[in-house]
Amino acid sequence: MNTTKKAIAMVLAALALAAPLCAETEDGSATNAEARRNAAPGPAGKALYRSSRAGIVMCKGDGGAIAVADMRAEPTEIADVTEKISRFLSSYVEARRVELAPGGAAGLQGAVAAAFAERAKEGTCAVIAIADCGAEAPGLAVFPEDRVAVVNASRLAAGADAGLYEKRLGKEIWRGVAFALGGYASEHPCALKAVDSLADLDNECLHMTCPPVNFKAMDFARKAGVAPYGPVPYGMAVRRGVAPAPTNELQRAVWEAVKADMATNAAEAQR
Repeated sequence: MNTTKKAIAMVLAALALAAPLCAETEDGSATNAEARRNAAPGPAGKALYRSSRAGIVMCKGDGGAIAVADMRAEPTEIADVTEKISRFLSSYVEARRVELAPGGAAGLQGAVAAAFAERAKEGTCAVIAIADCGAEAPGLAVFPEDRVAVVNASRLAAGADAGLYEKRLGKEIWRGVAFALGGYASEHPCALKAVDSLADLDNECLHMTCPPVNFKAMDFARKAGVAPYGPVPYGMAVRRGVAPAPTNELQRAVWEAVKADMATNAAEAQR
């Protein structure tokens, strides 16, 4: 029973942390639930009412990003990993390609310098760099006070084919994000299991964080200014300017109605 209650409490906590995505924006527009109750026959009411039926899209809220900066000489696709972390932590994680400055410091020193330069950019709340630091450099270097981590891709390639290398890389990105967001070594099945070797990374670590680490990281992300990330109705995404182009007639109707309502509100505000 205690385990069940804890699980329910964790789910409720996750919903509370994700609430800013569905809560009202600063312009005072109604929440989706309130809009359905008070939907007027005008375009705005109809659009907001139909928006949930027009589909749910993943959307970032207001705030900065956790940047996963790929600095490798031969980068591979990491967007699927960053999207998974974004969804799991309800916090916006962005994949970036960063070119190391020619003539700069090599190895771990150069990667750390580039990671801190990326961290200094506006809207960047944390940086997890992936770099070729050499076999002698640490596998994962973390600077928790600065919310910076460096994953040494060179170490991950030892004795691995392409598939195993990508699995190791995905786990180390998870570990870098979690440690940079105040995580700690966990004894639960988790990406943050204690690792003393690549064998531990392969066999002991999961591709995600466990609930205790997860909720701590989510809370830390909010305090750090990271944008919430999660599902919102299509109409709300249109209103925020982050919706993908409509793909069917219902989405097109919502798109046009919300845009028309926004234009009307803007014109009235200028009177």
